[in-house]
Amino acid sequence: IAIKKVHQTTFMLTPNGDGLSDVLTTTFFQNEASAVTIDLQKASDHSLVRQLWNSLSTGRGNHVVVFDGRSGGVLADGDYRLHITATDPIPGRPDAVLNVPFALDTSLAFPSLKSYLSANGDGRFDVLPISATATGAAAPVEIRILRGNVVMRTLYSNTVTGSFSTTFDGTNGAGTYYADGQYMVSVRRI
Repeated sequence: IAIKKVHQTTFMLTPNGDGLSDVLTTTFFQNEASAVTIDLQKASDHSLVRQLWNSLSTGRGNHVVVFDGRSGGVLADGDYRLHITATDPIPGRPDAVLNVPFALDTSLAFPSLKSYLSANGDGRFDVLPISATATGAAAPVEIRILRGNVVMRTLYSNTVTGSFSTTFDGTNGAGTYYADGQYMVSVRRI
């Protein structure tokens, strides 16, 4: 049996009621029928926080998991993962496992979630503006550029309350442009 992630709506879940990144939706593909268990775990030690699905009988195809960060009680801010296990129906074959990492932060609000950068000097999309709002008490916040799980550059690191912003010009900070591709902006409390 095999499972793979098809789509994940966000890597930063901010269930604060602003309508942006309030829900994590993950779509995974399963190549044959099995019983699927989905555990919400702390990313640091993989300890169980709560179980979302318990041996749910599923067929071959795409399946969608929706998590709002509040069902079953409000979670503490931090790094988590959905640990998805498809139990192989044939004895002796290994189970399939998929881990979906995400961070949860109830103090952040994002004015926009998807943008484009085309840093080629033509005056269109040459700089990516990035802004967010931290609610509550002042807290240290970091804005990073990631490619996959690799931190390419830290753009901003400061203690803030309220709105804050920076820009990304597509470079490593020393003037060298990154290769074309998909990058993620990570805004998190540290």
